[in-house]
Amino acid sequence: TEKVKYPLKSSDVMQRRDLLKVMGVTTAGFFLGQNLFSQHQPYNVPVLNGKEVDPIYRHAADYPSSGTFTHSPIQWEEIRKGLDFNRFIVYRKGQPIDSIAVVKINPEYNDFRMFHDKSRMNVERWQKTICADVVFNSSYYEPDLEPTGVAIIDGKVGGNLYNKKMAGAFLANPTKKTFPRAKIMDLRKERIDYRKGEWLTGIESFPMLLDTEKNPCEYKDKKGNVLSARTKWHANRTVICDDYDNNIIVLATEGGYFSLYDMGLFLRDSQLNVKHGLNLDGGYESQLAIKTKTFDYVTYGQWETQGEKDISIPLIRIPIPAVLGVFPR
Repeated sequence: TEKVKYPLKSSDVMQRRDLLKVMGVTTAGFFLGQNLFSQHQPYNVPVLNGKEVDPIYRHAADYPSSGTFTHSPIQWEEIRKGLDFNRFIVYRKGQPIDSIAVVKINPEYNDFRMFHDKSRMNVERWQKTICADVVFNSSYYEPDLEPTGVAIIDGKVGGNLYNKKMAGAFLANPTKKTFPRAKIMDLRKERIDYRKGEWLTGIESFPMLLDTEKNPCEYKDKKGNVLSARTKWHANRTVICDDYDNNIIVLATEGGYFSLYDMGLFLRDSQLNVKHGLNLDGGYESQLAIKTKTFDYVTYGQWETQGEKDISIPLIRIPIPAVLGVFPR
């Protein structure tokens, strides 16, 4: 795909760490009693079929920090062959705490491709450029905008092949007919030799949030294989999963309730039939856009809290250097 460069404002090209430095002098003042400053500012609202759908929740303050997760009924809407959408409300102790957009992708009808461009674009610009039905943010990237872990683009392996933090990999488009069309691999349990060229699309990331197959792990919840440690970092999340029906499921939270550990618990307790859950980049970089002939949806990450520090940036639509695209096969 030919690179398309857009005129970017200075605010668009500011690096995420630079944004945090600028905010560093003010974040301590964002927490005012029990109310968060950014909660009362204008913000990006997800758009579903041309209509704004206000997130049920934005922040982690004043919401339950423990208890079992439940969610509104899953009612899949087929937006084309092999592609289903659902948006549901998540509850904890009976209280609504976040809303999540979910795309279920059948690899038998869909192709996955990885894209990387240092000129960077937000998810809607990416979608216009690559013409994919579904586009979502990839994994983490370095200050030079190179992938933090391995990235496989049209069979070419790039990124950092030796980053031991990478706990999982999403792999698609195998060169061997005996392999599944797409899968999540837990790199704590098995490794992959990328020199063999067995996959044409792939991305490494961390942490693994859930592995329902029995295995020892460093952080294990008493009731299941939740693989992330407890923290006070809550933000928008993008997660990629596989299920027991061989679908790939992509989730993007509209609010910033979830810590990584809580997301693992939610995946375990949900009715999504998840086998593995792999965290992708989150916070401001969490972005999802869907556009078919009869359906459209878009959401941008903007909510993030670390303990009592509110480092949310309402209205931001940060350009990102890498995305995954879903195309009809």
